[in-house]
Amino acid sequence: MAKIFPPEIVKALQNLLSILEAIENLSAFVTTPVLLPYALEKLKGDRQYQMSLRVKPNKQYRLIFECLNTDIKDDYKNMTHIMIIEVSKHYSK
Repeated sequence: MAKIFPPEIVKALQNLLSILEAIENLSAFVTTPVLLPYALEKLKGDRQYQMSLRVKPNKQYRLIFECLNTDIKDDYKNMTHIMIIEVSKHYSK
């Protein structure tokens, strides 16, 4: 099912995708101060093999993806290929 996102979220997603294309690996999201607000995180439960990045400016949305070339662990330097699973509104518990 296709979703329609607000224009500011579409622009923010385009920006995030540009960043993902430009960086060498995911370690940039934990070592580069300007990228820290994207809040790279490993997911839990049924999504334990997936990760997410928050979509700025309001961080209400997140981009969920899987790493294709390594297992999810703390070795972000080896995370160089991802597959985007979804973009969804994130609801905090």
